[in-house]
Amino acid sequence: MTVEAEETVTVPAGTFRTLRLQGHYTASQATVMTHYWYATAAGRSVKGVEDTLAINGTRTRLIYELQSLNRLRG
Repeated sequence: MTVEAEETVTVPAGTFRTLRLQGHYTASQATVMTHYWYATAAGRSVKGVEDTLAINGTRTRLIYELQSLNRLRG
């Protein structure tokens, strides 16, 4: 995983200052390219995109966005 940039991202849970992370890995049947937007204020990824290319040529894309964020109050 490498940090590509700092970006402001808006998802259903709100607008966050994030680090955009990029990575890739190869499994036995596919190659996967990942992008995650990590918000330190939320303590988690608020958005992710995973592109998969299977050895049979099938391509899939998984996109997720944080819908809500419940913070513990101390």
